[in-house]
Amino acid sequence: MLIDLHAHLLPGLDDGPQDMDEALDLCRQAVADGVGKACACPHAFRTYRPKPERILAGLTELREALRAEGIPLEVGQGMECHLIPELPGLIAAGEVLTLAGSRYLAVELPFGSLPPNSEEVLFRVALAGLVPVVVHPERNSGIATKPERLRPLLEQGVLAVVGADSLTGAFGRRTQQAAQNLVRRRLVQGVVSDAHHAGRRPVRLATAQRIVTGLIGREAAQRLFQDFACRVWEDEAYDGGS
Repeated sequence: MLIDLHAHLLPGLDDGPQDMDEALDLCRQAVADGVGKACACPHAFRTYRPKPERILAGLTELREALRAEGIPLEVGQGMECHLIPELPGLIAAGEVLTLAGSRYLAVELPFGSLPPNSEEVLFRVALAGLVPVVVHPERNSGIATKPERLRPLLEQGVLAVVGADSLTGAFGRRTQQAAQNLVRRRLVQGVVSDAHHAGRRPVRLATAQRIVTGLIGREAAQRLFQDFACRVWEDEAYDGGS
């Protein structure tokens, strides 16, 4: 069973599913792909700004719909927090939701160059008692050009996960190469689906797992697809090793 730490499952909150039927289709697809648990992570603090209470209400509605439809997917809370200078203050104000209620917080880098204050902001997130998990760093142009730019963040305790769509080539060859380079260099700790829609942005974790196994071998791939996600879901410490 796979645990997907980052998928856009809640309807009507961002560019994910727009209604409950679309959300349930995406959840069915996740189960068919081998996913048993998933964090619902709508975008926050950029174009979309759902409040935690709205996200939690949507999560309750989705869980009820999953039970009614007999879909065996356990869904946990989450939020994809855009990296902004105000993020530590938002944490202090209780405006963020961590992955499955754990110490781990999903953070999205901008798609352009890596902001010069990235290390400072992420350090302040850690001072607030949370572990930042950078999602799909391969889609940041600075890291895509030079993957080693991610290493200073990892050295200060930040973790990172690549997107399955990137590994499969859905975002183009450049992003695919960046994602695979991060995996080969052991610069990421996990893989997430970042699925948005059963048709347009589907769950591709099983395909990504086959690709990663070919890149780094079965044992190392197991750590990326199982070990890290389990630690996060159970709110256990993770030393960043891959």
